[in-house]
Amino acid sequence: MQSTVDWSDYPPVDYSHAAIFARRLRQSTFSQELRLSSADPSATLIWIAGAFYSAERTHEVTRVITPLGDVGNENATLIDQSQLEGFGQIGLRMSQRFIASAGCALGARDMMPLNEVPRFFHAEAAEAWVTPRYSLLTKPMSTAFFT
Repeated sequence: MQSTVDWSDYPPVDYSHAAIFARRLRQSTFSQELRLSSADPSATLIWIAGAFYSAERTHEVTRVITPLGDVGNENATLIDQSQLEGFGQIGLRMSQRFIASAGCALGARDMMPLNEVPRFFHAEAAEAWVTPRYSLLTKPMSTAFFT
């Protein structure tokens, strides 16, 4: 995506005060999820397990251009992000109407921004999480357990 914005003084005094703000943004994203689950929803033991992965790269270039072709306030930033998560849940049918379940999701995310122009900023950030889940469900016999 490219965009150009009038960056001139307002109101412009003359042509020498004209300027444009130019921006170019490129972004690519990939994500994939895999899920496996028990085949019989009416079984005593029901389960689901899976994994999720995503990767994203964003590259943004901005600058101010004058009528003489001078370039100012140039900035170029590259950001790489990735996420990996695994999850699982198991349910135990205690009767025709009650199902107790427990599950967990584990994940991690990394982010690496880099300022290319001017070259003054490079950082890395990461986070990880664990999300437990517990439930006691009351369901009619004809309704699926996991939705």
